[in-house]
Amino acid sequence: DTLAAQEIPIDRSKRALLYAPTWDDADGAPSFFEDGKKVIQQLPSDWNLILKLHPLLEQRSPAAFYRVVALAEKKPNLFLIHAFPPVYPILSMADAYLGDISSVGYDFLSFERPLYFFPTTHPGRLHSCGSTIDCSKNIYLQLDKEQGRKERHALYQRAFGYSLTGGKIKSVCKSFKWLAQ
Repeated sequence: DTLAAQEIPIDRSKRALLYAPTWDDADGAPSFFEDGKKVIQQLPSDWNLILKLHPLLEQRSPAAFYRVVALAEKKPNLFLIHAFPPVYPILSMADAYLGDISSVGYDFLSFERPLYFFPTTHPGRLHSCGSTIDCSKNIYLQLDKEQGRKERHALYQRAFGYSLTGGKIKSVCKSFKWLAQ
C-alpha cells in the first residue's frame, strides 16, 4: 500500500476510477483502443483516473498502444500504471472499476464497490454485477448509478468462498482424512 501510494499519488479529495482493460486476445475483447480514448479524453477535473494497463497491450499492438497512451500525458489527474504488478493496493485506491472482460474485475469484487463495463460480445458472470456503459454518452456522467450490490456479493462468494475464522479452518482441515494424517 505504501509503495502504491508513492507510485500513484492521487488526490484523495477526488473520486478515483480504476480502468483496467484486457489485452487484445483471440476474441478481440479489449476496450482500450476504442473506448480507452474516450475514458481519457472525457476525464473531468473532479475525478482521478488510474489506468492499469495489461502488459500484452503494448506487445501486441505497440503503435495503437502509444497513440492512446500519448493522450494520458496531458492529464495531471491520470495515473498510468504499466509496470506495477501488485493489483490489490491499486484496487484499494479506487472508488469504482471500469473494464471489459479483464479478470481484475473479479479481484475488485472484494471491495464491494461499483463495477462498470464496456459493452462486449462475450459478457461473463461479472457483467451481471454492474452497469454497462453507453459509449455514445459521457462515461463519467454514468458512474453514479449503483446497481448489482447483491449480485457482486453472491459472485464474490462463488469465486472466492466464504470467510472462515481460524477455528473453522482448522475444523474443516481436520475433516479431510488425508490432511489429518
